[in-house]
Amino acid sequence: MGQSCSEVWSGFRVARRAFSRVINAEESSDNITLSASHDGYKRLKPIVTHTRTINAFIDS
Repeated sequence: MGQSCSEVWSGFRVARRAFSRVINAEESSDNITLSASHDGYKRLKPIVTHTRTINAFIDS
């Protein structure tokens, strides 16, 4: 694809910044699950929303 989710130039200048949001966060006695997404590819056709879910298992 070769696209970046935010347009960065000249060190720390950013245009078309991606905005993220937490979709779900759950914790149980042996597991933590976090789901989040960002809209950094909304300028593409078709519009893409990147979503990621991370599961961390707690070893007792």
